[in-house]
Formats: sequence, C-alpha cells, structure tokens
Amino acid sequence: KTYHPDEEALIAGGAILPVSDYLDLMPNFKDKVAKWKLESDLDTYRQQDGKFYLLPGVHETVYVDYSLAIRTDILTKLNLQVPKTWDDLHAVLKAMKTAYPDQYPMSDRWSTPPQPGGNNLLALLSNAFGTGAGWDYQNAWWDKNSGKFVLTGAMDQYKQMLTFLNTLVSEKLLDPESFTQQDDQARQKFANGKSFVISCNTQTLVNELRKDIAKIPGATVVKIPRPVGPNGPNKPGTARLENGIMISKKALESKNFVAMMQFIDWLWYSDAGEEFAKWGVEGVTFTKDGSGKRTLTPDVNVVGLNPSGTKHLQVDFGFYNGVFAYGGSTELRESFYSDEEKEFQKEMNARATLPVPPPHPFSADEREQATLWETGIKDYVNQQTLKFILNQRPLGDWDKYVAELKGKNSDQYVELVNKAYDRFKKAHP
Repeated sequence: KTYHPDEEALIAGGAILPVSDYLDLMPNFKDKVAKWKLESDLDTYRQQDGKFYLLPGVHETVYVDYSLAIRTDILTKLNLQVPKTWDDLHAVLKAMKTAYPDQYPMSDRWSTPPQPGGNNLLALLSNAFGTGAGWDYQNAWWDKNSGKFVLTGAMDQYKQMLTFLNTLVSEKLLDPESFTQQDDQARQKFANGKSFVISCNTQTLVNELRKDIAKIPGATVVKIPRPVGPNGPNKPGTARLENGIMISKKALESKNFVAMMQFIDWLWYSDAGEEFAKWGVEGVTFTKDGSGKRTLTPDVNVVGLNPSGTKHLQVDFGFYNGVFAYGGSTELRESFYSDEEKEFQKEMNARATLPVPPPHPFSADEREQATLWETGIKDYVNQQTLKFILNQRPLGDWDKYVAELKGKNSDQYVELVNKAYDRFKKAHP
C-alpha cells in the first residue's frame, strides 16, 4: 500500500516494475480508466519515460471524506448555526470560548510525524486558501494563473492560512497541543467535553466520536461539510486516485506473475472484485435484492449501518478494510452511506472540482538531485509552519523565512520542476 509519489524513490534503482508495461494483463483496469476518463489523472503518475510505477485505487467521481466534527448540542445550546465558512467557524469557536472560558473549544488529532501536525486541519485549510499543507503538502504547487509551478511553502496563500491558524491559537480557540498530541489524547478531550470540534471522517465519526461522547447526557456530533475559504467552494481534483500498490521487480521471476497480475486486476478493478473487497460474500455478509441494492445480513455491522449486528464486517470478516477496499464506482461507494453521509456528499459534490496539476516527471539524474533538495525543503517548511502557528516565530519574519528557503535551494528546485514540466509538455502535446 503506497501513496504517490512515495514510489518515485524506488524507480531509479530498478526495484519496482513499470506497471504500465503490463496493462495487457489488466483488462478491468484499462476499462475503468477509459470509461471514467482517468487518463489525465494517471498522467500525473507518469515518469519521464512515459511509464507509471504505481497502480492506484481509481474512483469514478471525486470523493471527499475528511472534514470536521462538531458538537451540535453545544451549537443548539448557544443558539449557533453549523459554520459554513472558516470565518463562521472562527465566530463559533469564539462564542464557545465565551461560554466555556476555561477550555479550548477545538483540540485536534492526526499529528503523525513527520508532518507538522494537525495534518487534516492543515489539509482542509490549505484547500480553502488555495494552497497545500499537512497531508496535502507537496513542495511544488501548480499556479494556474502563471502557468508554472511555485514553491508551496512560500506562497502568499500559505502565509494567509498560517495567519488564520495563528489567530485561532492566539485567541485560545485552538488547543496548541493539536499539532503534537497523540490521537488518543485528542479523543479523550472530546470524550470528556473538554473540546467541541475535532477532525473526523465517516468511520471515525461513527466508530469513535459518537461512542466517545455517549456518556455525556444529550451530546450529539455531526460531520460538517468542509468550511469554505477565500478559494471558494471546491473539492480537490486529485481525489479520483487513491493510494495503490507497487510491484517488486522480483515478481517477474515468479511462475505465478501473470496470475498475480490478473488477480490484482480482478480484486482492485473489476466490479465483482470491488464488491467482494467492500461487502464480502453474498449470502454470508450481505444480501442483494432484485434492484441490486445490497443490505448487510442481520448479524453483521459496519459504520453504524446495522447497530444490532453482533459481528463486524471489518474486525470479524476482514472486508471493507484499509488495504483492498479502495476505489470503485460511485454507486458502490455510496452503497455504504448513511442518510447523513449522503447529505454530506450531496453538498460536496455540488462544489467545483479543482484542476489536476500537470505531470512534471524527472529524469533519473534530476530525481536524484530533487530528492536531495526535497527533504530539506519540506522538513524546514514543516518546522517553520508549526512555529508560525504556535507564535514561536512572528509572522513578521515571513520574508526572512522565504529567504531561508532559498538558502535550501528552493529556487533551484522549482526551476528543476518547471524544466521537467516544459519537457514533458513538449514530448506529449
């Protein structure tokens, strides 16, 4: 299970296969790419040789899951509406702080190293401001206005996002530990009523947060549509490709290579395989009516769809898991949605999809050079991001910080990216 572009570090050494050379063994994959018009999405995975080395999970339509969860009983108690914009959220947090002055109304999770922490919050905010951060950070950002790549961590939009977060921390609305604490600590604060807003996705909302607050009388929590920012109502364009799989070059030596590729094609990309990975075995974990609607069998539960079920589709059967159950048709994905999730998706689907950045694959020598620069740039951006947010460095230092990035070869790196982009564009008009 690999997230692009992590596979790129293994290409030069020849450790992984250019999977695009073996698509004749993968009719289901080819069919989905053609039917769902995923060619331009896949182009972003292609290297300078025109090949791609990662088989991604593929979605028929853009899928947005992660957002913020908010205690709706507190909103009702304080006569507040669900926030629609980040400015609305700021106002809601201020009202919560006024009512509960001794606590932080928001304390967040998902601070797994090596990112700066608060990685979902940063991803959501960067999307709203028109840049990339947290889980969505890449050093190079496609600026459609100038028609070239720029350094993400030096963008004005990145500074605006940090200014917003710095304000939340300064006003004691956002727990500074949001960027360092373990998930369990963030959940504990939410469970104890010490915070009212936290990052979530569909599964953590049902499997964790609702269970966590069950002992608080009258407590209710919902996942809200992503708040809108200066970049307008949108959703990321890259969300039609998911994490996927690399295949070791050693696999070619196996007598089962062809069978393995055919099995991967069936499990990840055929309608039957995708249904199997998500729903399990018909008659055992689910049933299907004449219209094709699937229903969990009475004793099986997952994501709160069948609360009385004593067996869990993931825990007891291993289906709908975080390795095989990626990608698929919109119908299959939505077959697991509760009514409230359908409403969330309806709101998100109405938003404009951001364009996918164009491909800019490096040559082997360029990749080696880029790798040397990338880590230093990204690590420094992450470190300073945290310092700016937490008031450990004044935002008045911004120009100095940008100059420090230049000292880490950021200009040369961006120049290299744009050179690769221009070359690929000329070679593949």
